Amino acid sequence: SCAYDPKLDKEIFKFLSQITNKFILISSSYVDIHNLEKQCQFREDINKEYQDIIISYSKKKLELEILVQNIFKNFTILRSVPIVSEHDHTNRTIKLIKFLSSIKKINDVPDITIQINTANNFVKLILDSINNNDNKIIKSSGSMINLKTIFKTLNLQNINYSLKNNFKLPFCEFQSFFEGDSVSKNELLNTLNLVYLDFKKNYEK
Repeated sequence: SCAYDPKLDKEIFKFLSQITNKFILISSSYVDIHNLEKQCQFREDINKEYQDIIISYSKKKLELEILVQNIFKNFTILRSVPIVSEHDHTNRTIKLIKFLSSIKKINDVPDITIQINTANNFVKLILDSINNNDNKIIKSSGSMINLKTIFKTLNLQNINYSLKNNFKLPFCEFQSFFEGDSVSKNELLNTLNLVYLDFKKNYEK
């Protein structure tokens, strides 16, 4: 379940606990914001309003995790960093590609490292969790990758794309990173390349 609001989902959880043998909650690595030992740090250019949105989101996810642990006898909680995919309903993946496609030279690419996961890797975790009866929290950290590496590997110098003035670069909220199981950088780059090729094909029409 991709639950988002503890107040709305509590009764649904109680109902589901009576009819299901296993419950999987899709949570977020951002829950670690509330772990004082982790000391997650926002990037300096992330404004207070956006920080508050992320903090509110992560707090609700933490409350949902607590509800799941109290209500369900058999559960898995999956925490992941942001996910990239060819079918990303948040549009963050294509926004990242568009941003990098608007830059002409690698020296102009911001020296920023982001932490992302692939949808394929996350789906594997969900499938592996279905028949696992151990109640646990699984952290999926994806991998850390620099924007210059993405730009160079995907050869994005070939597109001169113009961004809108209100564009906001995704995946760059934190300057500290989240722990957990990793995915290979090659898998990340392959996913981003598929998104790029589709974007390039449509852009060049």
